[in-house]
Amino acid sequence: MKPINLLFIFILGFGLFSCQENSTFKDYYFQMEDFEKTKVYKFECPEIGLVEYWEMTFFPEENIFFTKMYNEELEETYFIKEKITDQGAEASAFGRSNLFAQDQGKLTLDKVLKTQVFLWDQEGPYSYQVEFKSNGEDHQLLERKRTFVDFVTVEFEGEKYKAIKFKDDFTLDNVTNEESYSYTNYSYYALGLGCVKMEMQGPNGVYRDSKLTEILTGKEWANLLSSKVSLPSNV
Repeated sequence: MKPINLLFIFILGFGLFSCQENSTFKDYYFQMEDFEKTKVYKFECPEIGLVEYWEMTFFPEENIFFTKMYNEELEETYFIKEKITDQGAEASAFGRSNLFAQDQGKLTLDKVLKTQVFLWDQEGPYSYQVEFKSNGEDHQLLERKRTFVDFVTVEFEGEKYKAIKFKDDFTLDNVTNEESYSYTNYSYYALGLGCVKMEMQGPNGVYRDSKLTEILTGKEWANLLSSKVSLPSNV
């Protein structure tokens, strides 16, 4: 897979400190009590016709927030497990589907080296890092360094929301051939909703812009998956 595509898919998948109205950054992250029943966020990037789904569930007994990511073909691409603590959300496991390899559909479990996904009361910078190393692939390290930028306003389904904006600096190091790629992503988290928008920037400004367009219930998502399974093979 090309490094730029790996970065963008990873960014879509990953995606705080405030004195305004006594809110902390935690209030802008996904609200765990809302995900004890599965919800699915649909993101769309019209520039390239990309659609991605985030299937998210919170398990209160273990304080685990589990996200599975699917492409427009409803194929699972990535998953991430986050441990919810008093300080924030920490990555405990990360995996990806081998959609582009001979063993398609199987998930590869990657090694999490740095764990800080989202902190409740820190502006940053802070990081998480994943090591990609599997059969037939180069040894790669992908790191995201996050820094708070500003408070902004975003819109979803015709309503305006207070939001926080982060600058996410991504670096993909290919240890095997000593190559390195860097890109900047801006992530927007709306009060009470969580992540609603991501902008990936290349040398010429906004490269790709992905926005939350729909929130599905677990039942609606199950029906959508069932409709794919039930399609005849010649469709």
